[in-house]
Amino acid sequence: MAEFEKKGKSSTRGIKRIMVIGLVIFAGLYLNSLRVENLKQERANQDEVVLMQQQTELVKEDSLLSELARVKGELKKIKVAVNRSDVLKEKIEALDISLEYDPLRIDYYQRKKDGNAILDVIENTEDIDIDLRIIDVYGDNYSQTVNTIYVGKNVDERKLKSLLIRFEKKGIKLTRAPYISGKGTEWKNNALEIGFEPVPGTINKNADIFIRIYSYAPNETVKQKMADKFGAKGYQVRVYPDWKAKPSFFSDRTTILFYDKANAEKAKEMAIWLTRLTRMSFATKMGAGLGVSAEDRKNLFIIHYNGRTKG
Repeated sequence: MAEFEKKGKSSTRGIKRIMVIGLVIFAGLYLNSLRVENLKQERANQDEVVLMQQQTELVKEDSLLSELARVKGELKKIKVAVNRSDVLKEKIEALDISLEYDPLRIDYYQRKKDGNAILDVIENTEDIDIDLRIIDVYGDNYSQTVNTIYVGKNVDERKLKSLLIRFEKKGIKLTRAPYISGKGTEWKNNALEIGFEPVPGTINKNADIFIRIYSYAPNETVKQKMADKFGAKGYQVRVYPDWKAKPSFFSDRTTILFYDKANAEKAKEMAIWLTRLTRMSFATKMGAGLGVSAEDRKNLFIIHYNGRTKG
């Protein structure tokens, strides 16, 4: 009997140990699940904080951009006023203040007979950032007004047209001509100049003509010669990336395409001097004009430079 009781007690202790171990394991699992949930909640809270910070930064950025636009507008008005006064100009320059932004530079050779017409247009052009530089004309005798606007090849056409429309509404007539840059004056490619110049008639006409050069298997030196020559003659020239494979619509031989019958002789003239320049033969042809607007047909020439042309 004593032996049985001893065995019974031993069995009871074993069951208790198992129960304790089970409780410990359960408690461990429960505590671990709580820790995991807490970690998840902390991460969720952190993500929410980060999101709120990002939203706050976006609001700040929008506010700063709006304020910057307002300040730029005020600076433009101040700069125009400064340019009208040598005293103010000296004081501003003494402060050595500069802001980094990318305005459209306009060099204006102001003549006395112009009055303030040009300045008024620029001052009231609030949708374009303009860096206006007024330059005195030596020996000006009130006999001439400005008559020419020189345009850098990289100037945004939309901005240019917007300005020209404003000038026309004020009765200011400006003839367009290319703003030719050279070594050390590459900035002219992104600028305008307003002044008086008895520009030869051929240059004025060429400034209204657009040349597009498309190439397949070209000689790069020859292609650059063509582009440089067109630019030197005052044309508005743009060179497009080369075709790696010849498209089906691309001419089988190097060709000058025009889109108005009135430009046939002009295309032939181009072919003559281009042949002399490059020692290549140039054909001329009236293009179908698919995708070419009625307005562009009058002043657009496209060159298909086929480097695989034989002869």
